[in-house]
Amino acid sequence: MSIGLIMTQICQFIIGASTIYSQLIGLARHMTIPAHRSKKAAAISAQYRQLWPLIALVALAVIISLITADAQWLIAKGAAAGAMLSFVAQSAFTVVAYHTVGARYAKQIMLNTYLGMAIKWLITIVGFALIFLVLTPIHAPSVIAGFILMQISQAIGLMRLK
Repeated sequence: MSIGLIMTQICQFIIGASTIYSQLIGLARHMTIPAHRSKKAAAISAQYRQLWPLIALVALAVIISLITADAQWLIAKGAAAGAMLSFVAQSAFTVVAYHTVGARYAKQIMLNTYLGMAIKWLITIVGFALIFLVLTPIHAPSVIAGFILMQISQAIGLMRLK
């Protein structure tokens, strides 16, 4: 055997051994990193904090009703109904979606998220139907505005979780 061939085999052995070693070290390093904590408590806490924008939105609608001399409080009633609908639907989603946590329950977590979204949509559709059927007379633009403003507030709150 020539010295060049022996050197080539030694280099290949060293490269192979160093690759295996780095993979083992990487695996060991990955195994020592703790798992990420569930965001269940943070999500539920963020949902409870949404009560403040809800109260602020209702207070703003009351002030607008006072300024416009709305004798039947249609603007305040509509904005409060839309905002409450958004809050209740998002709260239902939060409770259902974050019911199960843990790496071994990944499939159940995914199913809970889909179920939570379906429940949220159902509550929203039935809620709008009830608002417009039961609360008459009502100022429809204020219902929609209250709902949209709460959705924006909830989206901002959820962006802070990441």
